Amino acid sequence: TKEKGDFDQVELARMMVGREIGDFYPPKRAQRSGEPLLEVKGASVAGFVQDAGLVVRPGEIVGLAGLIGSGRSELAEAIVGARKLSNGTVTLEGKKVNINSVKDALRLGIAYVSEDRKGTGLHVDLDVVENTTLANLRAYCHPLVSAKLQAKRTEEWKRDLDIRAGDLRADVTFLSGGNQQKVAVAKWLDTKPRVLILDEPTRGVDVGAKREIYNLIQRLADEGMACIVISSELPEIVGVCERVIVMREGRVMGELTGDEISEENIMLRAAGVAA
Repeated sequence: TKEKGDFDQVELARMMVGREIGDFYPPKRAQRSGEPLLEVKGASVAGFVQDAGLVVRPGEIVGLAGLIGSGRSELAEAIVGARKLSNGTVTLEGKKVNINSVKDALRLGIAYVSEDRKGTGLHVDLDVVENTTLANLRAYCHPLVSAKLQAKRTEEWKRDLDIRAGDLRADVTFLSGGNQQKVAVAKWLDTKPRVLILDEPTRGVDVGAKREIYNLIQRLADEGMACIVISSELPEIVGVCERVIVMREGRVMGELTGDEISEENIMLRAAGVAA
């Protein structure tokens, strides 16, 4: 038996991982090539992110990994205008864009599914229809809001995402965690984004709904959407993502592709043991 002082940092990092992924996730696809759809360079958010960057191509699923406090969510929030960039640039299809609000991001086709589903992701005192169509409300105004059109579109999302809701006019708070998450995703998909950022997409979701969400992410990527997945669950990052960017204390510690993507390699970089 080893004494406390006999363990080095690498061994401790390895002991923190090691779970087998199995067949729970969709089959990995070939790595995407081509010009970036979204590129972030030298991004800094005061107190949270320092000189970070990422690239995501059409049809790609890119993971943002790291320990709590690594700056993953703050970087995503800066990309969509929910936080202010103190430095850095964001380019979309090679053209520099200025994003100062979530409205700006949506206009450019960038949507963000927040990790705080019941706080900023959904309005729990509104019904399923209202939540699903809220981000794209202008599309339902002719000139007044058409409740009939909202309900029709929500029914379509219900079928497409298999949202289990008996009454679409019931408050969204009465749905299960998995179905609430599907509504949150439908809300942003309704804006027809080209880039979709999902922050902790399966937090508080049952196993069956998790698998459905993983399959949905891959389907969206297959249709050409650029997807960024932020998750604290290492098996999720390994199982879903084709390329992984690891962050630590606001900085990018490395990028993993192909067979390099493993829980151990992610943890070594997230813990600052490897670069």
